[in-house]
Amino acid sequence: MSKTINTHALYALNHRTNDEGIVERRCTNCQEWKAETVDNFYYVNKKVINKRFTPECKECAKKRSLRDRHKDIELTRRRDRETYYRRSITEEWKLYNRLKGSRQRESGYQKGWRQRNPDKVKIYASLHRYHDITSTEERSLLKVFEYKCAYCGMTEKEHKIKFEQKLHNDHVDTEGYNDLRNDVPACKSCNCSKWEHPFEEWYKSQKFYNEERYNKIIWWTTEGYKDYIEDKPPYRIIKKQNDRNKKFHHELWLVDEMRNMVECIDIKDKKKDLDLNLVLQFIREELVMSKMYLSEPNFEDDYDILTQEDCKVYVIAEHVKYIDAMNIIERYNSFEGESKQ
Repeated sequence: MSKTINTHALYALNHRTNDEGIVERRCTNCQEWKAETVDNFYYVNKKVINKRFTPECKECAKKRSLRDRHKDIELTRRRDRETYYRRSITEEWKLYNRLKGSRQRESGYQKGWRQRNPDKVKIYASLHRYHDITSTEERSLLKVFEYKCAYCGMTEKEHKIKFEQKLHNDHVDTEGYNDLRNDVPACKSCNCSKWEHPFEEWYKSQKFYNEERYNKIIWWTTEGYKDYIEDKPPYRIIKKQNDRNKKFHHELWLVDEMRNMVECIDIKDKKKDLDLNLVLQFIREELVMSKMYLSEPNFEDDYDILTQEDCKVYVIAEHVKYIDAMNIIERYNSFEGESKQ
């Protein structure tokens, strides 16, 4: 014989009206009486007209949800990624992120955050260390190192047979420049083994250590690269593919003096739709807000005036700072003109 549930009796068991005339509901978990409002209980379904509240209060629901998330961390992370991808491909989400980014830039929030959190900026930059070298620079690099791994000497032909891929590009100094001056060809084994270890400490502890190859790497990172490195604009354009819908888009990134990507300022499906004027606007703001860039320092012996790529620079404590702001802007304009041709 099936049991029949008296809904009126069940409602009366879990509901009451206090002295102030407010309807209260008893949570089925913690058994506490709370006002039956959206502040204390979730809706069962927000989309229906006749909305009903859940039998447990919000605090108990949050605790239960947290327990469920920690039961299977991998499943939770996979669901979070799927939710993020579903949102990221919608036009509303893209528009929201662009407007949010523009508001933060205009208000100075992003610049202030970078100044207050230099350690987090450094970590973020290390996670976005794309090798900023052109195809011409890469061919020159391979030719100088005779199409071999700079560390162990494995040839590119041997690498393709063993790993079925070409030689990798590796940063000699993990915290150094992100362009040709800090880049050498490396096999897959050496690239994985070195990881973030200091170059000298790691290389001299390897069985395949070779003094001739070691001296060649030091020569390349100090002098050799100068004959092959190309002048580059103060930005980078990265082409990425969405993991979910497999569609490509282009990102416009600002770069620092070490060619590390600092901030993404524009995202478009087509490369030609990227707004390069945002880069010029950012450069002008940086130059105006930092008076050091617009005048020579008041030192006599502590700095050297140099000329590099048609821009006057001065060196203080091994940090390069630009003096002539107009030359920087002219360089940017020249790059912008070349990109439109």
